[in-house]
Amino acid sequence: MVIGNPILLLLSTDDEPTPIAKEPFVLFTQSDLTHTYSQDYGGQFERQSDGHWYGYAGGNTTSSFSPPIPAGYHYLVIDIASGEKTSRWNMSRMQLRTAYGTTGIYAGNLAGTGLKDVIFVNCDGSASGINSQNGVTISSDSQYYLNRQKVIVDISSIEQDMYVGWHKCENWTHIYSIIAYDTLPSTTMSIIYPSGCQCTATNGTTTLIAPDTSGTWSFEIPTIPENLPETWTITATDGETTRTKTKAISVYNFGTTISVDMSSSKYTWTPYSIYSSQGLSSSGWTDDAGVRSMSKNNGSWNVSDGSLVANGDRFSFPVPSSNVLVGFKGKIASGWTPNTNSDWYTASCLFGHELGSEQRDWACLIRRTRNPSIGYSWGSIATGNMTLDADTEYTIFALHTGTQFFIWVDGVLVASVNYTTSGTHLSSMGLFWNADGSSTYVNGTCKKLGVWTFELNDSNADIVLPSF
Repeated sequence: MVIGNPILLLLSTDDEPTPIAKEPFVLFTQSDLTHTYSQDYGGQFERQSDGHWYGYAGGNTTSSFSPPIPAGYHYLVIDIASGEKTSRWNMSRMQLRTAYGTTGIYAGNLAGTGLKDVIFVNCDGSASGINSQNGVTISSDSQYYLNRQKVIVDISSIEQDMYVGWHKCENWTHIYSIIAYDTLPSTTMSIIYPSGCQCTATNGTTTLIAPDTSGTWSFEIPTIPENLPETWTITATDGETTRTKTKAISVYNFGTTISVDMSSSKYTWTPYSIYSSQGLSSSGWTDDAGVRSMSKNNGSWNVSDGSLVANGDRFSFPVPSSNVLVGFKGKIASGWTPNTNSDWYTASCLFGHELGSEQRDWACLIRRTRNPSIGYSWGSIATGNMTLDADTEYTIFALHTGTQFFIWVDGVLVASVNYTTSGTHLSSMGLFWNADGSSTYVNGTCKKLGVWTFELNDSNADIVLPSF
C-alpha cells in the first residue's frame, strides 16, 4: 500500500540527487498588461501609445520593478533600448539592487549600500558590471542614441533577493523583457542540405557530424555566455562538391531555432581557372585545365611540398573581370611583417590589382596585425575581424559582385563592404603583391588558387561558397 503521494528521486551514479533546473523567473515581458514598480525618487513606468512599456527616471530619480528576483538564480537577461539624449550624463542606467535605501543608490556612491549596480546603457557604448556579457555591438551618435541590446549578467554570487530598476534617464527607456534563468536555454540549429552529402558543423572547438545523409539535420547548441557571439561553420560535401555556410549566434538567438538552408546558393559558380599542385613546377604554374598560366613578375618559381613559395617573389594570374570570386589556400610566412601603410595601394597584398585612378580595382590585403582585409575605392580598407597566424594553412575567399565586397577565412565571413566599381574589366591580378608596387609583397606559400565567374541564382538565398 502506498500512503500519500509517491516522491520521484533522480539519482546519479553516486546515489546523490541530480539537481533539477529551476523554471525561469519572468520579471517582465512586453506582453504584460499591468505591472507594479516602486518609486524611490519619482520615476515612472508605463505603457505608451505605441503599446510598448517604457521606464523613466528624470534627474537622479530611481525606480524598481516589484516583486524582487529571488536569490539562487544564475543568469539575468535584460533586453532594453535607450533613446535620444542631448546630454552625455543623462543616459539610462540599469541597476540590480539587493536593498532599498534613500542614499547611495546610483553609480558613484556605492560604498556600504549593498547595491549591485549593472550599468550597461552608457553614452560611450560601454558595458560594465557583474561579469556582464554584451552580445550586441552598441553604437552612439551625436545625439547619444543607443540601439537595442540584450545583456547576460552573472548573478550567481548574489545571495539575496534582488530588485531591478533604472536610474537617471531623462529619456524614456524602452524595456522589452527581464528574465532570470538557472540554466540558459539552448539554441537549435536546423539544417537543410543536398541529400547524399555528409554534413558537419563546427564552432572551432566542437565539431558535430550529421548521423546520416538524408538532407535534414537538427542539433542543440548549449548557450555559453562567455562564447557569445560565436560563429558556426556548416559544411556539406559529396566528395566532389563542397558547400560551406556560416551562422553567427548572439544573445538574441538563444532559446530559438536557427534555420540554415544549404540546398540553394545565391550565386552559381563557374570555374575560370583552378591552380593546384598538378600544374606547378620550377618553371611555372598552369591551371588544371592546361588553358591558363601564371606569370612571374620577379624572383623565381620556388616549389616546396606542392606549394608555390614566395620570399619577395611576385606573380600574376589572369582574371576575366573585376567581378570574380578568388580562392587562396596557403600560409603566411613567419618572420614576415606587414606594411603599416593606411591606404590600400601601399598595404601588403595577398592578391589583387591596383590600377591607380580606375576604380574597378580591388585587393585582398594583410593589414598591420595580419588581418585579412579588403582594399577598394580611393585607398579605402575594410579591415577583417580576425588575425592570421604565421605558418598556418588558411582557405581565403574574396568576392566582388559589382556592388559588394566579401572576404571569408575558412568559411567564416570576416569583412564586407558595399561599393560599386566604375568598371568591370581586369585582365589580371597579382599574387603575393598588388600588381603595381613591389613594396606590397607578402611572403608565404600558395598551395591552391582558384578564380570563378558567377551568375545570380536565388536572390533570397545566402552565399554558399564552392568546393575548393
